[in-house]
Formats: sequence, structure tokens, C-alpha cells
Amino acid sequence: MTSSNVFPGSSSAVDLASLRPVEGPPTIDGPNPMPLDWADRVPRMRELYDKATSSHYNPMTELPWDSLRPGDFTPDERIALAYWFSVDGSFENSGVPTFAEAMIASREGHYGDDVSRVLLTIARDEAHHDDICKRAAQTLVPGFPFNWQPTNDLGKMAVANLRWISFINSRYWTGYKKAFQKRRFSAITTAFIMGEAAASLIFRRSGELSEHPLFGEAFRLIGRDEARHFAFCNHLGAKEFSSFTDEEKETMTKNIRASFIYVSLILDTPRLPFWDAPDGFAQAHLALEDLASRAGLGLPDLDERQELWQKAALRTKDITDPAGIVFPAMPEVGISGQETPLTEEDFVVMSF
Repeated sequence: MTSSNVFPGSSSAVDLASLRPVEGPPTIDGPNPMPLDWADRVPRMRELYDKATSSHYNPMTELPWDSLRPGDFTPDERIALAYWFSVDGSFENSGVPTFAEAMIASREGHYGDDVSRVLLTIARDEAHHDDICKRAAQTLVPGFPFNWQPTNDLGKMAVANLRWISFINSRYWTGYKKAFQKRRFSAITTAFIMGEAAASLIFRRSGELSEHPLFGEAFRLIGRDEARHFAFCNHLGAKEFSSFTDEEKETMTKNIRASFIYVSLILDTPRLPFWDAPDGFAQAHLALEDLASRAGLGLPDLDERQELWQKAALRTKDITDPAGIVFPAMPEVGISGQETPLTEEDFVVMSF
């Protein structure tokens, strides 16, 4: 045996001792989303990724779908339940590209392998939640909402509301993408913290109240996922908030308020200025939601939801107050703070 080596597919031996390193490449110009960089940069984020990986589930096979029988509900109850799952699905569906975009930005900015991986799991979670919503709605009302023809006013109200929800959501996507060109990554992604805190509490409570095995288990899994999403914002905020500029802190105050307004559609009652839809939208939404809850969905009533929002706000304040981020007034849930009027532009970066 000799010290020479033969490259695969070559009959010529190469003397490794005669080789020298090639010259280095040019400097990479611009963001590079494909770095060979496995470094972790946020404390406990790798632990969160490991937890997300170990608790992975398949929503299509690990939920009791055989218990969801359309014949167990009246036609109006089926419409109301399909409506609620479609509303929630519009949020979950939005979360897939939102967190995927953030994941790409984290790789371009080299925020750490741990951060990028957790964002990937969050996008996956949102896709799972959307799958649950889609299958529930389609099982109860095949083709719902836009490939189905309503035959009564309740169905027409449901479809009209969902068209408005889709339209309002779509207006903010371009601004969200552009925000990554203007603001640092952490100042955008930590803005999700308020919505995630509330979602984890309210969905978990819904799982406890639900009278249906599928709804209860779905809420349990979604609530568990949302708690991890809140932890992501918490860990990132603990590292980054203290370095925020005064302008970033002021924007964060607006983001917290905007987060509450945005998520109010699914976790509270639709609030302006975000849910700016025609007269009758909010009334139809609340009526459909109430009917779905009475059909076994298990949502907490509005009073209890506001109590949970207050708990979520106080949990968020415990993180933002030490960093000098002023908390906005949220009189709707009994939280005092800075009066924070919002314009349409303030919803570009929020809990999408």
C-alpha cells in the first residue's frame, strides 16, 4: 500500500503532500440564506427546537376524525362550525408564509441555526393547524366556504364574512415582507409575542371546555404548539429587547396593541381599525361563533376570554417592562398603559 490516493473514476494516483489550498472566493455580496453556519445564538432556543421535534404529530392520523360525524349536528350547526374553523384556518394559513418568510430572513441575517430551525417548526405547526381546520370544515360542509353554494341566510353571511377576512388579511402581506428590508429581524418577530401568549391560554381553555373529542384534542395540540411559539418570542426578546433603540421600543408598543386588535377576530370580538368591514360583519361573526360553541366547540365566553387576555397581557408585560418597552393601554381587558392610537400602517408588522 502506498501513501498516494486515487480519486474516484480516475486511474491516476494523487500525492496529497503535493496539494495546496485553493485561493479563497470573493466576498459574498448581499444576504446569504445558505450559510454553512451551525452556531446557536439565543439561549435555550436549541432546547425549544428539540422540544418541538420530540412533540411532532401528524394531524391527519393522530386525531379522532371518526368521531366527527356531520349527522350529529343540525345543518345550521354544521355551517357555524365550518365557519369557525375557516376563520381560524385563515389565521393558521397566514402563519405558514409569515413564519417561513421570517425563517428565510433569519438565515439571511445569520441569526443562528437554532433560531432558523425553531421558525421552521413554527411554520410546520401552522400548516398542521391549517390542516385541522380544513379537514374539520370540509367534513362538516364539503366544499366550504368558496366551493359550496349556501341555501340560507346563515350560509350566505358565513361566506360573505370569510371573503372579507381573506381580503383584509391580504392587504398586509407586501408590507410585512418589506419590513425585513427596513427593520432588524428581532424587532419584527418578537412582535408576535402578545398574540401567541393569548392563543396558548385561550386554545388550551377551549380544549378543556369542548364537549367533542375531536375539538378537544385539536385545541389541546394547538394550545401546546402556541405555548412553544410564545416561548420563541420570550427567548428572543430576553436576548434582544435590551438593545432596542427608542424608535424600536415605540414600535413594539404599537405592535403589542396591534396584535390584540388583529387576533381579536378569533380570540375576542372583531375590533377596529383592523377589522374594518361592512355593517353586520361583527354581528354575523359573533352569532355564528356562538352557535358553533353551543354545538360543542367549547369556546370560553367573551368574559372569560377577556380574563385570559388580561393574563396574557400581564405575562407579556413581565417580559417587556424590564426592557423599558412601554405597554399600551388595553382597556378592553382591564390593562392600563400608554394610549396608543393606530393607523393602517401600524398593522404591517404585528402578530400575523
